[in-house]
Amino acid sequence: DREAFLAAAATDLGQRLLTLSQILRYCGRLAFPIFAFLLTEGFIHTSDRVRYCIRLGVLAFISEPLFDMAVYGTFFYPDYQNTIFTLWLGLLVLTALEYLSHPALQFLALLAGCALSWILKTDYNVLGILLIGALYWFRYNDTARLVWGMILSALESLSCFCISALAYAPIVLYNGRRGAREWKYVYYAFYPVHLALLYVIAGWAAQKAGI
Repeated sequence: DREAFLAAAATDLGQRLLTLSQILRYCGRLAFPIFAFLLTEGFIHTSDRVRYCIRLGVLAFISEPLFDMAVYGTFFYPDYQNTIFTLWLGLLVLTALEYLSHPALQFLALLAGCALSWILKTDYNVLGILLIGALYWFRYNDTARLVWGMILSALESLSCFCISALAYAPIVLYNGRRGAREWKYVYYAFYPVHLALLYVIAGWAAQKAGI
């Protein structure tokens, strides 16, 4: 309960753990811009965009109950959706941008993706979709891609001192070559597996602390 949590947090160990959690939170804010960048690169270079959309959609739905358990402690929490849903919506927006030739229709597709992310309350929400759209839109202009990527990432992480903009330090080092294909499904599995581990660890820690 809340009182037990506050009591545990007030101890020296509790304070150290809270500091560590804040540091890890800041590190975690670097992940989404990298995911968004790799998503756009994957979309540009994939040989089968339909399968790409299906794989990401399946991963989003598989991850959702694990996300709810890890973050909210319940199997079903409809008021917030995991990061993969944002990436999936972004991928659908990119598909629409590729298919539609008129700028007005492309803008409407981007607007629809933003609206869906807001209605569904996906992680990173509207700014996440705009970031994916910008990284794709400026794919032929490295400077504009970097500038708009950093601006949108900074806005997304205002509460964390705009730290997400630092994600572009490793991004600019990307050499454009494809990674090892045999690890592809390991990367897909990482997100739901790490959520399951976090849920187990949180339960064990709460039990130890008597919360």
